[in-house]
Amino acid sequence: MRLPVLAFLIVLEPIVCGLLWLFSALGLLGAFFYELLVKDPRFPFWLAIGLSIGLALLAAAYQMLIRLLGGNHD
Repeated sequence: MRLPVLAFLIVLEPIVCGLLWLFSALGLLGAFFYELLVKDPRFPFWLAIGLSIGLALLAAAYQMLIRLLGGNHD
């Protein structure tokens, strides 16, 4: 059961991690854009930063899951 799941995760890895990193970077850029240039007091700056960091951590967890299932413990 481990091998089909690992194959599925590896096939989806470029798409999933690419999107997670893209949205993380865009979230950080958008948060700093609104905080420094727009200065809208209603914008939830820390929530946007937290979500962006959460997306980056989720991408790292996805890659760690692939390593765990792959059995490569370098």
